[in-house]
Amino acid sequence: MKRSNPKVERLRTIRHVRRVFGWLLETFSQRRARISMCFVPARQGYVGTCCYKKAPPRFTISLDRTLDTNEAISTLLHEYAHILANGGAAIFKVKTPEDDAALHDDEFYQMLGDIERCYYYDGGVEACAEKSRDKRK
Repeated sequence: MKRSNPKVERLRTIRHVRRVFGWLLETFSQRRARISMCFVPARQGYVGTCCYKKAPPRFTISLDRTLDTNEAISTLLHEYAHILANGGAAIFKVKTPEDDAALHDDEFYQMLGDIERCYYYDGGVEACAEKSRDKRK
């Protein structure tokens, strides 16, 4: 049985997660702020973070580079929900576990549910797979 190359698998994960990120930007546009995504070394206790900078308004979603494809997508959807819930304004105020818990309120979970439903059940998965097929042609 042929073993897969970890570097090839890592590149596939990064490419697929970037397609999902592009789909999120198209589907849930945030016109007031710039949003970027990057893969970083694991941070203590976090698989993903979302940081906000005021001027110019921009958000950066950081994902642990050791995540597999499904974990990375799930984390990306979670962090993107933080940006859309409450306009993302509260993100830069997180300093304690209580602050972090306050970010996971009803509005956040409503937004996360909307994003996940749209991705998993309303064509997001198919749209990202289609983008992958289009690039191969």
